[in-house]
Amino acid sequence: MADSAVEGTSSLARQSCSICKRQKRKCSRELPKCELCRRHLRQCQYPFEGLPGQNSGPQDPEPCKALSLFFLDSDTFSRRQPGITPAAGFIPADILDSLVDGRHLDRDAEAYFASVHEFFPIVSKTRFHQLMSSISELQMDILLLLLAMRLLCSPVDKDRPISALYSSTKRCLMYAEMSGALTLRALQASVLIALYEVANAIYPAAYLSVGNCARMGYALGYHDRRTASQLHPPPRSWTELEEVRRVWWAIYILDRYTNVGIDHRPFCREEAKSEELLPTDETLWESGEQAPIQSLAVSASADVAASPFARTCQASHLLSLVIRHINTKPTDMREFYEEGIQLHQVLNSFRLALLLELASTDDRQFGPFSSAVGICYSGLIALYDRHSCAEVDDPAGVGIPQQLQLQEIALSGLKELSGQVAEFAIRLNRLTETYGVMAAGPFVADCFYAMLRLCMAYYRETRKPAVPKLVLALKGGLQATGGHWAAANKYLAILEDEE
Repeated sequence: MADSAVEGTSSLARQSCSICKRQKRKCSRELPKCELCRRHLRQCQYPFEGLPGQNSGPQDPEPCKALSLFFLDSDTFSRRQPGITPAAGFIPADILDSLVDGRHLDRDAEAYFASVHEFFPIVSKTRFHQLMSSISELQMDILLLLLAMRLLCSPVDKDRPISALYSSTKRCLMYAEMSGALTLRALQASVLIALYEVANAIYPAAYLSVGNCARMGYALGYHDRRTASQLHPPPRSWTELEEVRRVWWAIYILDRYTNVGIDHRPFCREEAKSEELLPTDETLWESGEQAPIQSLAVSASADVAASPFARTCQASHLLSLVIRHINTKPTDMREFYEEGIQLHQVLNSFRLALLLELASTDDRQFGPFSSAVGICYSGLIALYDRHSCAEVDDPAGVGIPQQLQLQEIALSGLKELSGQVAEFAIRLNRLTETYGVMAAGPFVADCFYAMLRLCMAYYRETRKPAVPKLVLALKGGLQATGGHWAAANKYLAILEDEE
């Protein structure tokens, strides 16, 4: 046959596969996959379609039927236990061309674990390397995770964070969703993509992506692994269980952080339950060694030792309480102000204990904790800003003892915080100069911006000579953060427009 894709009985394709042809590489033309595509764990697509048993190239993704059963009738799904096969949807060739190279995969993973993983450890390094050494072909969810890792570690144009790589990653996410890739790896990838969008102020995409991550987590049953129907078998190891816990907490952190700047919006991820466990120590987790983990209610004080990521979770929980408080439409003003006073006491105690814990650390050790410190400051500034001016309060509560007490706390608190946040900015600046722009995460940007906005307004009113020095330090913190995370530069642009 002149147009046959197979040469007699040799099981070789007549033409090179599309990827080898595009890269001008010598193709072995083996079926169903050529040697290079096998070696680089990529899909192999030959140009001719239609022969039985031959790779037929791009196809419209077709979700697993068991997934439809799970959402249409989870009881029947649980009874049948059909199992979910790994999603192997079509991966665009241009994405494969740019990503699937053994050297690039190793380099991307190494860069990710040396930077983002330090302050946002949601992917087990041990399990990831075990997975990559055991698979024979990249599944859609793994490819998406690799793309997300590369995206976060790639240099960002502060004026154009919507890069070609970002567009490719979002396109791959679309293919993954259509092909039914609803797995832990797909959720981790989605969370990392949302982190990129939050860190670079790509809105409304960031806000919507965080909500999508929460829905994926709910679909997987991560909110209630004991009673909610589960799509996949339970985790087979403590390390995997901890990985699930961490990605669910990561959604919580992103959800609360994205709600700092926009008022009166419901959270996407439910409030942390009193029995919900904090992430354990990162070193123990990676080694597979179990250790006692105290619940959020027990570990709420920083007097109890905890890992940097656990501290970030605690700070986010306190920020959540502040956001709920300031968005409340109170019916009892006395109770409202008493709640504000209690939040001040809890947050301030956490801040003091956290700073005492970090006082003896060097800058390198301080880096992973900077997210917790920044989020804690964001919560305190938001609380004090809400209660520093009586004019924004309900007239029914103005002048009562609780309101006056809280206003005094807020005013003195802002004065104290202005110097401390400026010192935090100076230390962060020193950290990034010594260890690189990714030594700290993006969650510090809001506290610098919020304090800068207040300091600049205060200076316009009072012309106090000490304020410009604070402003300079705080701007330096944003500039240091903006070395890799474009959201900080957008905060600076907002402030420049106000001047």
